[in-house]
Amino acid sequence: MPSRREIKDSMGDDAPHRDEGEEDAADESAPRRSRKRAKGGRTTFQRLKAWFRDTRLYLYCIFFALSLILFILGTLSAFAPTAFGSGLADWFRSIGNYNTYLFLAGFLCIITAAYLFLGLLGKRTEFMRLVSTKSKGDFVHSLDRIERLAFELGTDENEIVAARKREFKIRH
Repeated sequence: MPSRREIKDSMGDDAPHRDEGEEDAADESAPRRSRKRAKGGRTTFQRLKAWFRDTRLYLYCIFFALSLILFILGTLSAFAPTAFGSGLADWFRSIGNYNTYLFLAGFLCIITAAYLFLGLLGKRTEFMRLVSTKSKGDFVHSLDRIERLAFELGTDENEIVAARKREFKIRH
């Protein structure tokens, strides 16, 4: 199939015809906005989001572990500063009146980390329950939810959905 440029050039007229709203492609005076595109036509930000979806479980585990440590330190500083020796007690004394804030920060971080981590585990459990069905009718009935969960969970889950579609011979 010929491109638009080949069609324009083959029109035979020396002066090209223009519509009122059409701009000439040779006009370079207006700056063009270009985005860096990588493999598959994805921008850098799209690749970053895909990477985050794929590694989110590990990042949430790390966040939960760090918030647990912060919560334990905050609890010790507020309620039992001498429980683990004089070195930790001196550090708690050097913090001063901020021991309460350390406890509150640890409490908020652990609540947030638990919410994110358990929410992700719940989505993963629901996805595995929906995908592991033996019935093609049940799979097709919940296909929208399965595809949404697969997108939210990452690349591996998208591959599982594609394999199940091939297995059930679904073209969707």
